[in-house]
Amino acid sequence: MTGARPLVLALLDGWGVRAEREANAIALARTPIYDRLAATAPRALLSASGEAIGIAPG
Repeated sequence: MTGARPLVLALLDGWGVRAEREANAIALARTPIYDRLAATAPRALLSASGEAIGIAPG
């Protein structure tokens, strides 16, 4: 396989993403490696609760 490049699939279970910093341990923590990867590598966010997984509202 010519030109193959390393690939990493990282699933961060429990790593919540939200804009608010108050009471947000992830946003308040020092995360230099994650920050660098988030800025330079492809990524996607998955919704895994509520209507996104078929649970009726309410």
